[in-house]
Parts: sequence; C-alpha cells; structure tokens
Amino acid sequence: MSHRLLTVMSGLLIAAAACSHKSSDEVEPKAPPAVVEVTNHYALSVEVFVLANGSRQRLGLVNPGLVSRFQVSSAFLASGGVAFQAGPGVGAQPYTSTEIFIHPGDVVDLEIAAVLFNSTATIRP
Repeated sequence: MSHRLLTVMSGLLIAAAACSHKSSDEVEPKAPPAVVEVTNHYALSVEVFVLANGSRQRLGLVNPGLVSRFQVSSAFLASGGVAFQAGPGVGAQPYTSTEIFIHPGDVVDLEIAAVLFNSTATIRP
C-alpha cells in the first residue's frame, strides 16, 4: 500500500509542477513609457529630438504657443542619460539640454523659451 501511495503522490507532484509554470499566453505588464511634454513659447515651430549614445531620434514638431506630448523609446532609456534638442530647423542653432537620467513612467517638461538658449528640461517630481 505504501508503494501505491508513493506512486499517487509522485503523480500529484508532477501534475502540480506542470501547472505551476507561467503560460506562454500570459503577458507581463509593460512599464509605462517615459513621456516628454513640450511647451513652445518660441515664435516659430520647433522640431524636437531625443539624443543618447550618439543616436538621435525625431519626436515631432511643436507649433508656437502649443503643448505636445511625445513618448521616449525604451531603447533610449536603457542607454543611460538622454538629452533633448529643439530648434526651428536648418540654419538656426538648436537648444540642447544637459544630459538627464529618466526612467519608464517619468514625465519630462521641456519648456522652449522665447529665446531658445533659455529653454529648460526638467523631470516632474
């Protein structure tokens, strides 16, 4: 009888182990993206870029007097610090922020000033 009990217990352990692993259909929740909110006080439309490790990605265009929100690619977050760049296009010196370290879920306020070099990039608390 103990041999039979041992066999039943072994079968139950194997069945429990088979059910305990995560199904391939289950999806782990993603971390929320980092977002940059750009407020443009400059007289012209500005193109906004994110910079990291020698790479540059265009986020979008923000017209004068408007606010736009852009998601920052997780690939840029994984590389460490990022900088933001904004300018009216060819021929003008763009504003480039100092390097800041952002994480998934962070919101960065990028204020484009009426005089570009007075612009600021800060992480919301």
